[in-house]
Amino acid sequence: MNDVVKESREEGSSDLLLNINKLKVLIVGEEGVLKRLKDILKTAPQTNITVVAQSISADVKHWASSQPNISLQERLYQNDDLQNADVLLVASSQSAFVKKWFNTHVTWD
Repeated sequence: MNDVVKESREEGSSDLLLNINKLKVLIVGEEGVLKRLKDILKTAPQTNITVVAQSISADVKHWASSQPNISLQERLYQNDDLQNADVLLVASSQSAFVKKWFNTHVTWD
């Protein structure tokens, strides 16, 4: 494969491992975002992450203020946000929202 995507070498596993240290991650939404940020930076501390959410909690703002590679943008998602991202995470557990969001905001070229 390459230095970004690797196959798991465990027997019986079909997992792919993604090295996101070299990628730009976009998180849209705020649900569970603090845990996601911490999890990503724990395993890939050099990852550049942008969070776009209509509302960002004080806890997220406080924690992210000490992380130079996290950008918080408290606003609605804009279509061109994806232009600067390699990986997209939608931070919402509401499947109807996610489906509607993808249908209205993502175009596949």
